[in-house]
Amino acid sequence: MKAITKILIPLILLLAIVWGCESEQIIGETIYDGPSFLRFYLITNSNDEPIGEDELEIGKEPTEELVYQSLKPLKIPVSLTYPKLNKDVHVKFSTNINGDYNQFTITPTEELNFNSSNLLDTITISFHERWNTSINHSIEFELTECDDNTVSLGQLNDYIKNKTLSVTLGKVVTTSSFSTNRVEINGEAGEQIEFEVLFNNGFLPQEIEALDLFSEIKGFEYTLERIIEDDNNESIKYIMTITNDIQNDEVTYTTTLALNDGTVYEPTGNTILQIVKPLNIARDKAVFTSANFYDLSNPYYKTYGENWFWSSSDNICKWKAFNAYTFPVVVEKDDDNAILYSDNGTEDESDDIYHHAFRIGFRDINDNRTTNSFSLKNWFNNESTSPELSPGLNIPEALEFYPKDGVSETEGAVLVIPQIITISNREGISHNISISGEGTYQEISPGLFEISLEFKATNEELFDGTRVSYYKIYNSRSYGGDPDPIDNGCIEPIDL
Repeated sequence: MKAITKILIPLILLLAIVWGCESEQIIGETIYDGPSFLRFYLITNSNDEPIGEDELEIGKEPTEELVYQSLKPLKIPVSLTYPKLNKDVHVKFSTNINGDYNQFTITPTEELNFNSSNLLDTITISFHERWNTSINHSIEFELTECDDNTVSLGQLNDYIKNKTLSVTLGKVVTTSSFSTNRVEINGEAGEQIEFEVLFNNGFLPQEIEALDLFSEIKGFEYTLERIIEDDNNESIKYIMTITNDIQNDEVTYTTTLALNDGTVYEPTGNTILQIVKPLNIARDKAVFTSANFYDLSNPYYKTYGENWFWSSSDNICKWKAFNAYTFPVVVEKDDDNAILYSDNGTEDESDDIYHHAFRIGFRDINDNRTTNSFSLKNWFNNESTSPELSPGLNIPEALEFYPKDGVSETEGAVLVIPQIITISNREGISHNISISGEGTYQEISPGLFEISLEFKATNEELFDGTRVSYYKIYNSRSYGGDPDPIDNGCIEPIDL
């Protein structure tokens, strides 16, 4: 149970609805000291999905009817408004099941408890099996009795009481995705890494036990431990333990995990995870090349680029401008290329932040959007730009720099960090694309760097193999006009 703290709402709403609070109600400058009441406090977001009890929104009325389309436990807050409460209050509720589906547990079964520090209790419905959506199933709740006869059951109005709540069980579409598409390891025997498989509409543990969620292509030896510890059934954690030493700096080792099609948890988003022990080439990290390509003091900092691209309006190939939000790659202190960015003003080293001296990545400043990494949004028609369906439009580790002779501050080689990204169409059909590439970089004028890059993207269905495209990328929009034309291959958009 959680307390609802003081809530500010306009005075005009007092006549329509009164909101629960911890020990008093503030409305404008007026302290609510009226009758006590109890009500269901289930609030939904813009998609009519229930929000968590830790995210209760003020200014939106609780619902009396919900169509629930998830396997995650449904948590139903019940709120008591009782000014100056100084005792325990016990409330009973009833449950009525319509339909023949009963494979769920309701906790608590019939009684809620409140006191002065907790004026919010929760009813939880935990599901054990899927329901047949061709049959109407619903669960009806009603507040029936309170051991304090001064408490009204329902809100103090004539149109939305919230004394009852109806939960209809709707269609559930369950999907799975990896939490990331790439993890790097040091390659030491006994090293452990963690990753998660995410489930947007939850999962049933008994179903998971009977499924092979993903297949494996082993590039080294390891063991996997699965841990189901999420009470909301939204994710499963895996711990991979490396069993043999693979620290050869001149060799890349890669293990690939791919979510399996044909299960009730359809793969979406990041459907492939690569665990990589990369090459390790000697570089002086004091050169700190990556710092030339981001600026954390400017939250809207971008790199700017040109992609050699077909122009349908001119019927020629020409440079097409794009830009992408650009950020450092955060690493652990013991990474060979770690540079201290911030100690957070403390002597405690556990909160220190380190950046990779030679890597940058592209992602949107908003977690709910994607940026235009490598101009990929221009490559396709009908692409989804949501991070859930097309996480590959954000590439958090995208480019790696190799200074000339390991020490040059002005020039060197650059590689696209090899990985598999996922991009989907607006209908949710996803495509896994292997990306790689190489090129050079140099400082072409004081403070202005230019990257010349050959980029490769491989997918048999989309590209009939590998598509090669060419780029110029700059750390400032001041690079001037179009680069000189080139004679290399030209690409044009394709339909997803």
